[in-house]
Amino acid sequence: MSTLLPRLGAWGRRQVSADALSALLHVAVLFVLVALFRPLFFQAVDATHYHASSIFVSMAKADLALIASSAPKNVPVVPQLLTFLVPMALFFVAGRKLRWTDWEHGKALRVFTLGVVLMLCWSGATSPYNLYLGLEHGLDRLLLVACGLLSIRFPIFVPLAVRMAIVMIKEAYVPTPLDDFDFRAPAELVIIFSIFVWASLSRSFKPAHFLVVGIGSFAAFYYLAGIAKVNIGPTGSWLNENHVSNVGMSGYVHGWLSIVPESAFLQFDALARRFDYWMAFYTLFIEVGAIVGLYLFRQLTRWWFLGLFLLNFGIFAMSGICFWKWMATSVLAFVWIGRSGKPLIDRMLEYKLPLLLGLAAIYWSGSRIWYYPTAVAWYDTRLTENYEIYAIGESGNRYLVRGSYFQPTDMHWSQGSLCYATDGRAMTGIYATGSYSTMRALETITPEEMEKRHLRARSCRNKKLQARYDDFMRRFFGNLNRGGQRLTFLNWVGRPRHIWSWPKGQLNDGQNEVFDAQEKVAKVELWMNLVFHHDGKLHRTEPKLTHTVEIPTQ
Repeated sequence: MSTLLPRLGAWGRRQVSADALSALLHVAVLFVLVALFRPLFFQAVDATHYHASSIFVSMAKADLALIASSAPKNVPVVPQLLTFLVPMALFFVAGRKLRWTDWEHGKALRVFTLGVVLMLCWSGATSPYNLYLGLEHGLDRLLLVACGLLSIRFPIFVPLAVRMAIVMIKEAYVPTPLDDFDFRAPAELVIIFSIFVWASLSRSFKPAHFLVVGIGSFAAFYYLAGIAKVNIGPTGSWLNENHVSNVGMSGYVHGWLSIVPESAFLQFDALARRFDYWMAFYTLFIEVGAIVGLYLFRQLTRWWFLGLFLLNFGIFAMSGICFWKWMATSVLAFVWIGRSGKPLIDRMLEYKLPLLLGLAAIYWSGSRIWYYPTAVAWYDTRLTENYEIYAIGESGNRYLVRGSYFQPTDMHWSQGSLCYATDGRAMTGIYATGSYSTMRALETITPEEMEKRHLRARSCRNKKLQARYDDFMRRFFGNLNRGGQRLTFLNWVGRPRHIWSWPKGQLNDGQNEVFDAQEKVAKVELWMNLVFHHDGKLHRTEPKLTHTVEIPTQ
């Protein structure tokens, strides 16, 4: 006791020392800068740039035209690409030759941050050839690779590399907008590092300041998702009533683990269903607990990253939904903290006032001012509204077109939420529903009752979205008919898919030939049936043709 009180006193004085208050101030300033500049990186890119032979050249020309037209009118503007050259110019004018070694343990910092940056660059530069656009965008790929490589030596190139990687990754979002949730958390981590690079024009900013804000960002994505699950529906309903194992059956219907016989998968599902509560409990524990688990002490921070990886890997193993960028970031952090990152994490955890500010930022991250997480929560249901695309060749042969064929837009087509292209009805969304009453009804009703309720479900009729679907199919298969696939080697060196599925198709009892450009396509058919998991069996309605698109063959 005689030594404990003096030690506590010394620790307390250290926590309010000048260094501690300086760290608090720098973290607070970094949060302000993140709120100001984070949107620059995710700024939407007009689709016209993706239709140009070079995305970045088109963006640069548009930026110059915007400046030329706005300056005489005294109207402020934010160029989409050239803005990122301004901080580089400021560093040059100030004579600040930023190197990784300028930061404390800078080489160790480079391992972690560049690991994520180069992962995004690889994902963008090796994106498969886009048959809808019919453009290779080879110059853009080379510029992205060059910027990523320059970042290895010169950290001032990191912000530009991150922005360019995001632009290239989002090529897959044309013409169908997608949620960037599959890569937003890792991207936001290195966006915050990019802003930290700009802030390092002042030599007083340290890697520990970035880590408080950056790791807090990664934690916020999990924390807000966990809180959303706690708050969805009646109190405790997600934990006690939701059957997480249903996502596995939905994944199976969409083609995940399709080589496994249906009877065997149903047995696995029955076993997994017994652990629904514990899988849900683990999910909430890891997600909600991230607010403190990543901030208490080094070993806990390290192992919590492994827990986050296991959560995402569990989702992948059950359903084929692969958050590989999230998993890669978590594994990298786990290994890094156990090796060269030790001193940097210790420095991050040294002062508690900046950590308390980080905790507050995570807690109120739902405001989306400094961080931009998504409150992800739904109920996994027994019903899968299964849509399948078939190509009809000039010979009249019908081929099953798997969602993975539509690279790089395969995530949308593999998820199979295509009701918008039809005049049909929908009870659920992608794999699940946000409605507690719908989930409860699907847990208790019979297949016959389900079919009757589905006839009264919400209408999907949307002429605008249906026209977009038709345009995509005509351009995609029209370009394929005229010139075929290009850059096919990227299929071997490119990024993994977000949705892993190998559907066999519901027509012909699953005996369908898979499309691989065997012949020119004359038309595309969209078929739909309901697959309902009830009483240990999969009950299927008869597949119905819901929409047809004629394809130009010349």
